Amino acid sequence: MSRQGRKFGVLLLSVFLCSAVWAADGLLSDSVLTNDETPATQEDIATLRSEIQQVKDQFQRQYDSNTAATQRSLRISGIVQTKLTVPSEVTLNTYNSFQVPLATLTFRGSLKKDYDDWRNLDYVLSVGGGNPGAPQFLDAYLNYNILPANQSDRSRLAVSFGQQTKPFGLEASALEDKKPVINQAQFVAATGFVARDVGLIFKGDLFPSNDFGYGFRVPLLEYTAGVINGNGFNQGGTNKDTFDSLGRIVINPIAWNIGDGQINYNDWLRGFSIGASVYDGSSRLWLDPDKKSGIETGVKRRSGFDIAYVRTPFGFTYETITGLDQVATASNTEKYDRKGKGDTLTLFWTIGEQFVNGYKNQSRSDDWWPLSWEPFVRIDNWNADTEIDDNNIEIKTVGLNIFFAETTKFQINHNIKNHKARDIKDQAETIVQFQYGF
Repeated sequence: MSRQGRKFGVLLLSVFLCSAVWAADGLLSDSVLTNDETPATQEDIATLRSEIQQVKDQFQRQYDSNTAATQRSLRISGIVQTKLTVPSEVTLNTYNSFQVPLATLTFRGSLKKDYDDWRNLDYVLSVGGGNPGAPQFLDAYLNYNILPANQSDRSRLAVSFGQQTKPFGLEASALEDKKPVINQAQFVAATGFVARDVGLIFKGDLFPSNDFGYGFRVPLLEYTAGVINGNGFNQGGTNKDTFDSLGRIVINPIAWNIGDGQINYNDWLRGFSIGASVYDGSSRLWLDPDKKSGIETGVKRRSGFDIAYVRTPFGFTYETITGLDQVATASNTEKYDRKGKGDTLTLFWTIGEQFVNGYKNQSRSDDWWPLSWEPFVRIDNWNADTEIDDNNIEIKTVGLNIFFAETTKFQINHNIKNHKARDIKDQAETIVQFQYGF
């Protein structure tokens, strides 16, 4: 470059710097804002601030009017069931009926969050009821993670205190939205597991394995142990001397190789589990109306075994339970041991993509969900007293579940009830139920 060119460049740079200094001096003067070379006055700035505040106030009023506020984080959910029952023959005990067997409202949240180890203190509160019956408390408990829960390759342990479901077997511990059949197995109500109870329960697992690509975690061993009142939900323990105790273990064979903690999500053992449950409790018996004997304590024990293979498209569940209850004789003069036994087998086939992660995780509209059809067959047996020959009641069920939304399903069940030892002909009924959640 020539000397004259360099001089010309220096001259242009000097002019540019002078213009920049002049502009900066103008920005730093009292006339801060300019529009079309017209300076904004302090009155203009005050007016602008007032208008911004009005917009903020209007937004806050609208937010306060349309948003529920709580002191803690809160998640609200619910389940509603509407049912139609049509028996094959109308009698005093069987009749056509429309029902709302259940409607629940559940509140979940966290009282204290641990962002380092996820040792959160969470709460669950739910109310529900159906006709007939008034709404009442279902779940009401606190849950605390004793061990860190932020690493999927570590064992976990949590404790829950309050009213909750009893962790016994498959049928009794299933929540309302997870039950595959409209009517539960007979033994659930007969052995006292249909209702929640109040107590302290520990739940944990050991030797977890992962498929990190699918975000899938399964432990080799799951365990549960605790003590409860044993009197049902919304009841205290005033009528017994000791608490009832219960425990459960579940083995997941897919995680049997605990060497490196790695598993394959597509392994054929995914969804296969073997479980065992025990329950040891007591009950109060009133013997002798003349009060010579008074109140005595009766034994209440349960033991169960279950095996399940739940995955798409085929699956099955089998569960058996035995119960021992000391009950009073008809004359209320003495007590005797009554042994009951029940078992249930369910086979199902899922047609559709609702439970396939690849379909659930794909981009879609908010109200779109894969449609699935699930035909199933169930055989349910219960014998209230095994000392009586042919005393069991068998219910065979053929049904269809249609899942057409994430929280919504339509169910059709046809039941055939057979009383083995009674001179009663088979009873049949068709039940249609629509269950939806939010």
